[in-house]
Amino acid sequence: MRVTAMLGLGDWRTFVEDAKAVEGAGFDSIGTVELGHDPFMPLALSALATRRIALTTSIAVAFPRSPTVIAHIAFDLQKESGGRFHLRNQLGRSGELFIRGRRRRPCACIRQHQTGEQHSAIDGGGHLAKS
Repeated sequence: MRVTAMLGLGDWRTFVEDAKAVEGAGFDSIGTVELGHDPFMPLALSALATRRIALTTSIAVAFPRSPTVIAHIAFDLQKESGGRFHLRNQLGRSGELFIRGRRRRPCACIRQHQTGEQHSAIDGGGHLAKS
């Protein structure tokens, strides 16, 4: 069984000490949720303060962010944490978004962006079209 401790939201000054305490207490991971605050900043601060514990977004809402922005944030957190970051997005029922009248699949876009696949556009089915 794995146990996750949820970081409180709001005061950035407490994240480092809270993360150290959670890791010291033997928890498996630290989680954040997007409830009126950015879910990534506490994890970035926690990544610098810890060595072992996994860092995860319990919910990071995908629709207000570009898939490229999410991919960049996830890549940076994964790199700076030594591979301890786990991204969990909230996409809605179908896992699709409509952006500028076109259907998008954010997870596919993020995955393809992070693997370095070159693309020129997202086709009507929400998939990246290779260039």
